Amino acid sequence: MVKGRGLYITGEELALISSLEVHRAMSRPKPRYPSEQGLFGKPTVVNNVETLANIPVILTNKAEEYQKLGVREETGTRLFSLSGDVKHAGVYELEIGSGTLEELINEFGGGTLNGWPIKAVQPGGGTSAFLGRAYLGCKLTAKAIRQAGSEMGTAGVIVYEEGKTAVDIVRGLLEFYADESCGRCAPCRIGVVRCKEIVERLSEGKGVTGDLERLREICKACIAASTCGMGQAFPLPVLSALELFPEDFEAVIDKVSA
Repeated sequence: MVKGRGLYITGEELALISSLEVHRAMSRPKPRYPSEQGLFGKPTVVNNVETLANIPVILTNKAEEYQKLGVREETGTRLFSLSGDVKHAGVYELEIGSGTLEELINEFGGGTLNGWPIKAVQPGGGTSAFLGRAYLGCKLTAKAIRQAGSEMGTAGVIVYEEGKTAVDIVRGLLEFYADESCGRCAPCRIGVVRCKEIVERLSEGKGVTGDLERLREICKACIAASTCGMGQAFPLPVLSALELFPEDFEAVIDKVSA
């Protein structure tokens, strides 16, 4: 048994292996994959606890019974971690496709914290693209959420109610990822800090003309050139916020330019 170090980057399999080897938790370029060269150079299978927890159920009840849960393309259950502006944050195990984002938020989360309308939802954790109110009826399947323009990812559903600006929401996310970047590759190490600096200026009313375009360019460069999933994914909520809530960003620029 090895106690985790509480690092976000160790959600990436090769960074986790590096940590288990008592090295700095950093991703590595692929290939080679862990199944070829993993822990201490040996072939390694990396699975999360949710996957392993399903094994006894499948062995006891047989695969045929397990496949009756969920939908045809996505069988079984998922653990949905509901957080953000909800009354009852928690982890809820649901049959895949058995409900919608709105039903998860209202029936299990008790609705929004202050009873205000929902501004946006991240259905797959902090690196997933935002979905606006128009997609609250989206089924809880990876396919449906992908078609809506985001990803189920870790099934960490984060709810944001009205009253917050997209600028401040994105600032909070970037502060977290700037702190959690492993620093291995320059696009992520430098890019996430530059994005954070721009959004901090905007949030503090110090933005300048051209900041939004620079923000888009840095995000696209990080997606294209980062080594691991974190560097490729942290720009997604930034780009989606710019697309969904342009007025939140443009209002700040307008005040600066006036």
